[in-house]
Order: sequence, then structure tokens, then C-alpha cells
Amino acid sequence: MADTGEWSLFTEDASGRDTTLASGTVAAPGTGSWHRLALRFRGDRVTGRLDGVDLATVRDATHTTGQVGLRVSPWQHAQFDDLSVVRTAPPPRFVPHPEMTVTASSQHAGNDFGVAYPARFAIDDRVESAWRSEYRPAAPLPQSITLDLGRTRSVRALAYKPKITGAAGGAITSYRVAVSQDGEQFRQVDAGYWQATIATKVATWPATDARYVRLEATDVAGCPKAGVASEINVATSPMTPLGAGEPPTDPVPEFPHTVPLGDLSASATSQQPGYEATKAIDGDCSTMWHTSWSPYEPPPQSITLDLGAAYETIALVYQPRQDGTNNGIVTGYELAVSSDGESFTPVASGSWPGDPATTWAQWPAASGRYVRLTAQDGVGGYVSAAELRIAYDDSG
Repeated sequence: MADTGEWSLFTEDASGRDTTLASGTVAAPGTGSWHRLALRFRGDRVTGRLDGVDLATVRDATHTTGQVGLRVSPWQHAQFDDLSVVRTAPPPRFVPHPEMTVTASSQHAGNDFGVAYPARFAIDDRVESAWRSEYRPAAPLPQSITLDLGRTRSVRALAYKPKITGAAGGAITSYRVAVSQDGEQFRQVDAGYWQATIATKVATWPATDARYVRLEATDVAGCPKAGVASEINVATSPMTPLGAGEPPTDPVPEFPHTVPLGDLSASATSQQPGYEATKAIDGDCSTMWHTSWSPYEPPPQSITLDLGAAYETIALVYQPRQDGTNNGIVTGYELAVSSDGESFTPVASGSWPGDPATTWAQWPAASGRYVRLTAQDGVGGYVSAAELRIAYDDSG
């Protein structure tokens, strides 16, 4: 809210990106007087209010986890008073965690930089800890976690809280919920797709008697593909579904022929120790090639792939880093092909959006053994790549 009357209702994700949900203008409130600002949350409906008057109501389920806070724009002065949080509906009735036990299809129980991710952390009432399915190496999806409620109860909903620190990596997106009386025979009660955010999600179904409730992850956000849950609750009272989304459509074309990773080698004009060029062709999207930041070496920088033999190359598939940070994601690029690794012929150039989604560049078939990606620009003034693949034409 500005003293001129301009206002906006926006959401900010874990990486700091803002999305405006609604905006407008009211009579200028000026300065030197008190006004009452309010946000009302009911399910995924969010209403912004000024002095008791609704400004806008939008649907947004990205902030169903966390605390309240106050913030002003940098270098702006404002005063706040009488902050209060008031319920808009009765709280759900959850099965107490101390009455539960839990098992999982896999878990990363080993020490990983001082952190472990056993299944029991999903019911320990601590959002800073989490269960994570095995990721060293990644156990193949689907992965599941099963709650034993201690006795048969009438259950109606499951509340799933992803790992809330940092980005949404590991957040369960495609899911199934099943229930059982005996822990052997399970019946599916809900399935769907959740948005890839750190917000709490809720799956609901008609009241059902069950002792065991299983959440199965058939797809997850980010890399590696390991499901994460900081807290899971089972409700015996009705709840409102939260977090439903639509599965993303993969814009990357289906290239039937790509050069096997085992045949590739890579070199780069710049690389930080531990982030060598070979990390872009190791088949592990949790590693990456990254240009040097100590000392800092700005773009343009390039990475050259030796395909091991000559191919009729037609495309490069670029997977940006998948660790929740955008630094180094290539935005402006040039591609060139060579037969001898010395003389390169440009085949494509353009721009990519600078987000973690996999993208690509295509060109008319060009014979060569070497393909060079030159990054003219990258987010934050760096260059990085989690994985690179080269597609070729095998029709001739």
C-alpha cells in the first residue's frame, strides 16, 4: 500500500520471486494517520482488506505453511501496531503423532553433512527435520511412507508438509493416498497432482475406517528424484483440499537418438574445482559444471563436448542446475559444431528463460564430432549446467 492509494497483493516464493495476484488504486490515504490492513485466508481463498473494505479476493495456496510477518520496502519508513491472528475456521483434528509409528519404502538414514532423513522425522512435530527417500543413489519412484495410526479410526484427510527450507526440491507433486485395516491390503482413496511449492498440501476423501494410511510419491519436484516430507498428519475431521495443480507439459521434444553419455567427454574454458565440465555429462542432475567464482571469470564461457565419433547433430538439450539456486543458468547462448575440435561452424543462437526447466536448441543436421555451447550470459553473471545431451539424425 502506497500513500498515493496504489496497492498490490502479491506472493513471494522461496527463491525471492514475486508474483502479483491483484492490484488497484483507492483514495490516497496519505501519511500521518492509521489504517487497518488485513489478509483473510479461507482454504485457498485470500482476501486483502483496507479499513474493513475488501480490495480483492484471489485463489492462492502457496502460503499455507509458516508464520506471519511484517515488512516494508527498502528505505521506506512505516509504523505497525495491534498485529493479531484470528481463526477463520475451527482447527482440524489430527491423530496425535505420539500414537503413530511409521515405515517407508526407503529412507536416507546415513549422515549427510550432519543431517539424516529417516521416516520417523515425518511425524516428530518438527518442521526443520524431514523424511527423504533414498537418494545416494536415488531409489526409483514411486516411493511411499506408511503411517500406522495405532488403532482403527475414521479418517478423512491427509495433510502433507514438504521440506520448508529453501526451494521445493523433493516436494511430492504426483501422489496417491491409500488406506488399510491390516497393513497388507490397501485401497486407494485419493490421487492427483500438487503444485511444486513448499506450501502444505491436503488430500481429502469420504470418511473411511482405517488403521494404516499410505502416501505414495509417483513424481517429485527437482533433483534428485527423492520424495521429502517434513510433517505428515492424518485428520479425523473434514478438511478443505489444498495445493491442487496441473501436471506441467514437457516442452522438450522427444529426440529418439542421443549420443550415449558414456561416449562423451567434456572440457570448458572455465570451471570451479568440484564443478568440472565432466559433471555436465555424468547422468546425475544433482551435480553440475560451474564456471569459476574464485577467481571470478565472467561470461562468455564455453563448454565443448567430444562425442567420440562423428554424428549428424541436430540439437542440444540443456538441463539447468536443480539445487534451487538460479545462479549460472544460461540465458544467452551460441552453438557451434566441429569435425576436428579446432574449426567450429555456428549452427544456432538464441536465449533461454533463465529458470530451472529443461530447454533445448535445434539446428539443421550438421556433421561433426565436437559440439560447443558458448554462454554469452547467465543468471548472476555465472554459467552452469547440470546435464547436457546431444541429439542426432539417424535417418541416413
